[in-house]
Amino acid sequence: MSETIGIIDRGVGGLGLFKKLREVSNRPIIYFADNGNAPYGLIEKSRLKHRLDHIINTLNKQGASKVVLACNSASVVYPDSDDVKGIIQFGVSSLLKAQATKPALIATRGTVESAAYSTLFQQQGLSVIEHIAQPLAIHVEQGNINGRRLEQDALHIMRPLAACDAILMACTHFPAIKPLLQRYIHPDCQLIDPVDEMSLWIEQNWPHSRGCHPPNRTQFLITGADKQLIKSAKISFGVDIDPTTVLSLKNEFAACKINYSAASDRVLNSPNWRPFSSC
Repeated sequence: MSETIGIIDRGVGGLGLFKKLREVSNRPIIYFADNGNAPYGLIEKSRLKHRLDHIINTLNKQGASKVVLACNSASVVYPDSDDVKGIIQFGVSSLLKAQATKPALIATRGTVESAAYSTLFQQQGLSVIEHIAQPLAIHVEQGNINGRRLEQDALHIMRPLAACDAILMACTHFPAIKPLLQRYIHPDCQLIDPVDEMSLWIEQNWPHSRGCHPPNRTQFLITGADKQLIKSAKISFGVDIDPTTVLSLKNEFAACKINYSAASDRVLNSPNWRPFSSC
């Protein structure tokens, strides 16, 4: 039996995980891009937790039996369970495996200020430099993966880490500009993407049946501008999103209030939507 996977990100960052899963499986995936909301790293914890509760409920109702938080800022406020998995543990294990002598991480403000990583690394006896890199996530979300302004921001953020021998990219948006970030650090420094370990864990622990579903069965649920998401997905992650697979929940998931019932009804009544079923 295949599990339908729900992937949650504030925008396009989770597409890195989406691509890796698609490389090895045609399992059904429902991708929830909360791009109509403020950056998760800037939202108060209790408010973000409340919003994620409703997003996960929506995904569950549409057939996603397992949900992945492909966003560090979301993962620090939402606890792991058998059916919901955040990315923090994979970031920690990835950096520990690097066996670095001067490790660091770059992340959004919410992730750094949560102390989620520092607490776990301290438990392992590892001291890690943590550096806020919020502007980089904004660039990637807008599809700006080159240009002078991005280069200036990247230089400003990465230059203090030039002597590090391993840097964890603790935001799923950052791998989209990995080649650029590599310019400003030591050539031997490892830039670590925890999505590698996360995707491997999913394939090993949440099984799927090959050939059970039509190829690339995917639905995108979004709360913001669909054209911008499609554009940024292509530019930043090389993902072509079929507009017919995109369903807007902009009105139902307004930034200041959530109409969960209306959101579920909107999905179910959409001509582009067919509930995913397991084999």
